[in-house]
Amino acid sequence: MTLRILTYNIHKGVGTDGVPDLARIADVVRHYRPDVLALQEVMWFDPRLDEPPQPRRLAELCGFEHGAVGLITRRRMGHYGNVTLSRFPIVEHATLDLTVPLKKPRGALHTRIAAPGGDLHVYNVHLGLAGFERTLQVERLLADADEVAPAPAPAIVLGDTNDWRDRVLPQFAARGFLTHAERRGTAHGTFPSWYPVGVLDRVFVRGGVRLTRVMASRMALARVASDHLPVVADAELAA
Repeated sequence: MTLRILTYNIHKGVGTDGVPDLARIADVVRHYRPDVLALQEVMWFDPRLDEPPQPRRLAELCGFEHGAVGLITRRRMGHYGNVTLSRFPIVEHATLDLTVPLKKPRGALHTRIAAPGGDLHVYNVHLGLAGFERTLQVERLLADADEVAPAPAPAIVLGDTNDWRDRVLPQFAARGFLTHAERRGTAHGTFPSWYPVGVLDRVFVRGGVRLTRVMASRMALARVASDHLPVVADAELAA
């Protein structure tokens, strides 16, 4: 079975022009028609806008029936975190706390999705800014994946790694997770969206999942809608 997956740090819906506008985010997402959508930096409620909570609004705008929310960070404007939306039922979900002491709260949202042909485990992540912090977070994340979704169970880890120098790639590879940078030889920058030189947003797969195509969006709208560009991946899911 072929699946289209999209990961997108939406910067709380605020574009590079400083305007909060979820409709632009949704326009970018709908253009690619993903089956599974992993979003980072989603606000639960933005008092500047007379709208429902962002997860619900995004699900409506993007046309998804199934979703899970993992709110990690509390700020003056409210809670925000990761949201995973799916065209297929989400059987269960849990938030894995990846917070390192004295650092900003971080987490991974795990969902088990009832995809046609079998269950698919998806980890929607947003890692920290410091190198040592990411090392600890990835070890914690992979330990959870080994327990909850041991190979050869189909598993995907995707999201904003904040990793400018590919330091986390060997950690993932040592546990059997491959990424598009290895499969395609080169990876496309996603940050900042107006001049994308940092390859921060990635997709890793293990088990019965094979990446067939991965690209960073180059839509003109995507360069304005958020400070990150989304990454779109096509994958084959084994039965």
